[in-house]
Amino acid sequence: MKLEMTQKDKNLLIMLSIFVIVVCIGYWGIFPVVKGIVKTNKEIETQKETQEKNELKLIQVPMLEIDNEQLSDQIQGVRESFFPMMESAEIDKYFTELVLGYNLYSYDLSIQMPQEETALDPYVYSKRAAELAAQEETETTEAPQGAKAERAEIEAAEESGGMSTDNMSDLIPMPDEEVTTGIYNATITLRLGGKESDLLRLIEDLSNSDKKIRVCNYSWSEERSITNLTEEGEYDLKTERVLTLTLEVYMYEEVPDDGNAQ
Repeated sequence: MKLEMTQKDKNLLIMLSIFVIVVCIGYWGIFPVVKGIVKTNKEIETQKETQEKNELKLIQVPMLEIDNEQLSDQIQGVRESFFPMMESAEIDKYFTELVLGYNLYSYDLSIQMPQEETALDPYVYSKRAAELAAQEETETTEAPQGAKAERAEIEAAEESGGMSTDNMSDLIPMPDEEVTTGIYNATITLRLGGKESDLLRLIEDLSNSDKKIRVCNYSWSEERSITNLTEEGEYDLKTERVLTLTLEVYMYEEVPDDGNAQ
């Protein structure tokens, strides 16, 4: 049996061949070009956004430099009121010379060196303590309302089809970043003897010192000693008031600069 193609069949094959050629050209030729153009346009938009951010940062540089200089001056001013970081022997030498300068003498001197940075609560009646108390009260009041709002947002997200990782990260509170102060305090205990007027003057001067020396507590006791012992066994009994003084010395540890010094 002999099959012959009609003109209609020929026309159909031609149309089918043209369709296949067009599809192949579109898929392997035009589509990759269009896809590349779309990707390029997205990259151009991203680069434009980055450029705008960088230009904004460049505009802010002079203001940030001024703020940095002001903060550096403030830090330097605060730093001057602290002692530099000292070893135990340096602290011993400092207070020994200080005591001798008041015409006093030391029975005992003990030093407890710091193991970690200082965390000192403000004085209970100070302005800073009042601010912290008000802030804590505000956070306590707002916490239940904040929890309700977060719960409502979570429920709404669950009803709409779940929550993304980004949404969850916004709702979950992140821990506060640890802030290092570089401030350390050493505890010094002194037992001093001498004239009571000189001992009182020392307490007064230390309490009003510009340096970061904190008078924690002091107490008085009596020290008895025998003097003028003769061959006949006669002696004089001398009673002297002794001051026990506990101090905290605050020292600043210089943070090394990570930048390359010129």
